Amino acid sequence: MENRGKPLGASSRALRSAARHPARSVLLAGIVALSACLLVSSLSTLTASVETQVEGAGAASGNYRLEFDVGNLRKRLNELPPEFNYIDENGNYSTKIPDNAFQSVLMGDVEKLSETEGVTRWNVVAVPVPALLPDMARIEDPKRDQTRDFGGVNIVGVRDQSQEQNVVSGNIELVDGAWVGPDDTGSVAISEELAELNGLSVGDEMEFVDAKDPESHAPTAARVCGIFRIVHDIPSTMTGDTYRSENTVFSDLAFSQEVAGCPDDPTYSYATFEVDDPAHYEAIGERLKSADIDWGRYQLVDDSGATARMSGNFNGLERTTWVFMASVAGCSIVLVALSMAFWAKTRRREAGILLSLGNARRAVVGQVVEEAVTLALAGCIAGCALAWPVSGIVAGTIVEKQVQQEAESARAEADRVAGGGEAAEKNVVGASASPDPLQACAVSAACIAVVAASSAAAVAPAVARGPRRALEKSE
Repeated sequence: MENRGKPLGASSRALRSAARHPARSVLLAGIVALSACLLVSSLSTLTASVETQVEGAGAASGNYRLEFDVGNLRKRLNELPPEFNYIDENGNYSTKIPDNAFQSVLMGDVEKLSETEGVTRWNVVAVPVPALLPDMARIEDPKRDQTRDFGGVNIVGVRDQSQEQNVVSGNIELVDGAWVGPDDTGSVAISEELAELNGLSVGDEMEFVDAKDPESHAPTAARVCGIFRIVHDIPSTMTGDTYRSENTVFSDLAFSQEVAGCPDDPTYSYATFEVDDPAHYEAIGERLKSADIDWGRYQLVDDSGATARMSGNFNGLERTTWVFMASVAGCSIVLVALSMAFWAKTRRREAGILLSLGNARRAVVGQVVEEAVTLALAGCIAGCALAWPVSGIVAGTIVEKQVQQEAESARAEADRVAGGGEAAEKNVVGASASPDPLQACAVSAACIAVVAASSAAAVAPAVARGPRRALEKSE
């Protein structure tokens, strides 16, 4: 008696059918692999952006900045007695200010504000002082006309350079020595270029002379305490090589005013106050505003604008990621549906034969679904494996899109603080993405469910017609 063996089950028939039609099988597996890869990458980018936002918010420094009010300065100038008005050498009417304090942030007011509860550190920055370097050279552009330039460097006095905005924003970084500190006297920090040009190192001495009136004062000496590297140009409202980044010298407050010839009548540009707890940022701001100083001459600038831009960047990044994910999911469903429709058309004859051999309709549909699910599982495994290297590319692409959209508006606001346009772009925090295994499993389950439902929906109508009509339709 001939032994024909046990009939093939649905699973065996599904595997053999997939092997007999490699093009069809590879198409479905490829669609699923691509969809799974992009969806997992998008999810990992979204997770990374949220995590980075939390870290960035915690690391973001909250500062308030005290500046003198220009409108109030004009008002006080107009109220000066007539003897302060004069005609300059060009025949123009001008006003002589009584003293430097008239147009300066007052140290007494700054010290009062520094005692406000919640203020952890504070800094004062003086107005840049043009100075000459006796027996030393400076950085110059040989193509630039130096006729109207001072021919020297500019000295920026700071109380604590570690809090100076060019340091905080990353425009400059220390390469040797130390920043000018609150307790330093007769100390300067210079650029790498200026140090190299003059053969200077930390501990060496430099001499400076007031460029506006070099004959009235003897040279003033200072010790080089630090050398910095210029990462981005130091912004300046003044033009000429005297004010270029390489020729910017930071000093303690007293030294800059000594070079300017006004040690007892300093001119301070602004002061900054760092809060100890960003969660109480607004409350500390209200405390600062309640301090007993002449607020008519000042503006208290909320420097948290950078943090607000950062938050806006993250919100935009999240929206872009969700749109990208929705697009990928929609395209994937459409492609799977079209693929299953193609399957149903090419398998009508096969379904009719199986039904003619006595197989139940449920078994025939189950075979097709099982074959599709097997291929989808293989595609998900391949897609999740590819998601690890692809995640970084997807994250970079989405972040770059946000940078392009928001850098334009950020530059406009960034001009009022140290850092300029380049620092504005740095407020966009990059996201580094790494897929999460649970996310990969969830995406795989969703892809397999879509494939199973689509394959069942595609082949069910043909099977429901019965074997004869299924065979007729396939001819």
